[in-house]
Amino acid sequence: MVSAKELRDAAQGLKVLYVEDDRDLRENTYRLLTSFLPMLQALKMVR
Repeated sequence: MVSAKELRDAAQGLKVLYVEDDRDLRENTYRLLTSFLPMLQALKMVR
């Protein structure tokens, strides 16, 4: 099992773009992922 520290260390330097239409899901996922991925952009998909 990978620890949270190991995951943060492995994610250093990664840039992630997360696109989600559902506002609640986007905001909750963003909060979860930013603890591991400091360079995360979360955007609403516009059609």
